[in-house]
Amino acid sequence: MCAPPSPPHRATARAMARSTTVSPCGPSHGRGVMLFLKGLPALLTPALSSHGRRGEIEQGAGETLSALWGEKGGERSEPGEVGPLEAGRFLPFSACMTVATANGAGRMTPVAMACALYTAVSWGATPLFVKLAAVGIDGLSVGILRAVLSLPFALAVILLMGLKLPWQGRHKWVLLYVSAVGLVGFILLQSWGASLSTTGHTAVVNSSSPILTGLLVALIAWRRPKLTWVVGCLVAFAGTALLIAEAIGLTASHASLEGDLLVFGSSLAAASIFAVSGPTMGRYGPYAVTMWSVVVASLMMIPFGLWHLDFAAVAGLSGVAWFSIAMLAINSNIVAYLAMFVAIAIAGPTRMTTFLFGMPVVGVASGTLFLGELLTWPLVVATFVIIAGVALAQRGRDQP
Repeated sequence: MCAPPSPPHRATARAMARSTTVSPCGPSHGRGVMLFLKGLPALLTPALSSHGRRGEIEQGAGETLSALWGEKGGERSEPGEVGPLEAGRFLPFSACMTVATANGAGRMTPVAMACALYTAVSWGATPLFVKLAAVGIDGLSVGILRAVLSLPFALAVILLMGLKLPWQGRHKWVLLYVSAVGLVGFILLQSWGASLSTTGHTAVVNSSSPILTGLLVALIAWRRPKLTWVVGCLVAFAGTALLIAEAIGLTASHASLEGDLLVFGSSLAAASIFAVSGPTMGRYGPYAVTMWSVVVASLMMIPFGLWHLDFAAVAGLSGVAWFSIAMLAINSNIVAYLAMFVAIAIAGPTRMTTFLFGMPVVGVASGTLFLGELLTWPLVVATFVIIAGVALAQRGRDQP
């Protein structure tokens, strides 16, 4: 966990107050930002004293978050319904799409920078740990162990922060979808695909998640994105196509087409989480939805694990393999998300997203340094092409 942020300076507070985000609770979206610190006493103590009643803060923040999905002109959608989504608002990777600070107000403090770097390095190194864990067991087994071992740590975060179960109305179906299709599908497909492909390919293909999320949200909202955004998508997918061309043997590589397609499917599963869970995250907060979905996904995975796992092979795993599985379960699934939310709360999603562009670079470098994977020209070119495409798409994120 990161150190608590200092109270915002007056200039920052004024910038936050000028946010154009619609909020029924007033102009200060600093209240919305404070929701991400709920349940962390060390972080909340100065914030609550400067922003008023805690219940009012939580309610106002939830409504502010909902504004990103379901409000237009001050009229909110019914709870659980997807409102007039704006595709560009969801381009930042993962839960960056759920933050009230849609305009990126805030400043990149040392704490925020440390948390952002930690998140980018943690997720960028995830394919490396999958490869290290998949020695003696298959990729599906790695995914199962990763999910199941996350359970006690997710429960600990829920108890510590007092996170409410999103189980009212349509929100329970969103939670089940996020758990089953999003997390179970993402973890299993990513682990399976990464075990069949190279670390570099896995990391670079995973970097297409922001584009996939934006496409899904645009389809749900049925709104035409800006030309810049479309061009960025095409550029990013051109980089993905280059990787697939390498995987099917157009150049020498240890990557496999099957592995790359499985990883692409995992990115699509992850993107679908953030395309459908906006209202639920707006009402309950990203911490609650994320941690409870980890719990539900872990419980779903237990029966499959009992059927699929080779317990003799699991018992014979090396210390390196167990360390890698622990890093996947605790760091990638839990700690990296918490660090990301802290960085977003302090600096805003736009600044946070720039650090996530380094994820494929971390993945490619880790595969080359620790596993001796080939650093091919198609891989290098595809890495920069996809990063450029995502960056270009984000420039066109705001809808007219």
